[in-house]
Amino acid sequence: MPKILENVKDTILKESKKILLKENYKALNIRQIAKCCNIGIGTFYNYFSTKDELVMEILKNDFNKSIDLIEQLKNNSLSFKEKLGQIYKSFDLFLGDYISVFYEISSVKGTKCKRNTDFSNLYKCLGELIDIEKNNGTIKKDVNCYDFAHFIVSNLFYLTKTHYISFEQFYNFLNI
Repeated sequence: MPKILENVKDTILKESKKILLKENYKALNIRQIAKCCNIGIGTFYNYFSTKDELVMEILKNDFNKSIDLIEQLKNNSLSFKEKLGQIYKSFDLFLGDYISVFYEISSVKGTKCKRNTDFSNLYKCLGELIDIEKNNGTIKKDVNCYDFAHFIVSNLFYLTKTHYISFEQFYNFLNI
């Protein structure tokens, strides 16, 4: 009789994330994951068809924490500056964990990606937050919320990678 395993997918994701962050993308292999999870290699393939699919799910799950944060901030009484500061910190933590993984994947796989579709939920969610702030009178300029969200996200990601200016300077440049 086959053994019944609970939360196999979650276990695979958790153990794989540990390996990915502790070692690197190249070191992550299905055999090692299966061993860490006490499952057969075939069981792994019941949940993920490739290592890349697994890594993308890990990245998506962690990235969604930033989107969840923005959702929480929509009805929060913090100032817009404080809200953006929290979003910046969330991006900084995410990239701090995964920037080397992104570089490694791009060196192995190339840089082809669906940029706009990958971030559309983030732009939409931040755009909704910006719209709320406009309606509350916090943002006085007449800006397209989605385009402004795109601008903010792009610059916050660049800022977290380079730290070429402080968050304070960035916010002052927004001049809102």
